Amino acid sequence: MRYIITESQLNFLTESEHLSWVKRRATKTQMLPFIQKAEQEFPTMCDDFVHEYHYASAVINWAVSEFLNISEEMFLDDRYDEISDILSNMCREWFSEYLFDIYRETCPKENVN
Repeated sequence: MRYIITESQLNFLTESEHLSWVKRRATKTQMLPFIQKAEQEFPTMCDDFVHEYHYASAVINWAVSEFLNISEEMFLDDRYDEISDILSNMCREWFSEYLFDIYRETCPKENVN
């Protein structure tokens, strides 16, 4: 018996084990400590970033990189960039407003463009 499947169904069936690992472990609760640790990496945010978007992006990128470093094998996956992008987008949805508020409360209006 033969089955005809769509390309998206094939991708779902053959997705990398690392993508599955990320889907199971990358929750808002699990990512929050990485975001909080990343915030500490930018203590001079008002001097280093022109506005809250750059700050939030830097924090999220740093947190995602640290999260994916948990499994050193992750760097061997040929879909690392795709996995990183997916996780970054998820974190933007979860944490952008939180990070924007921190920047706005910390930095004087003159620094915000």
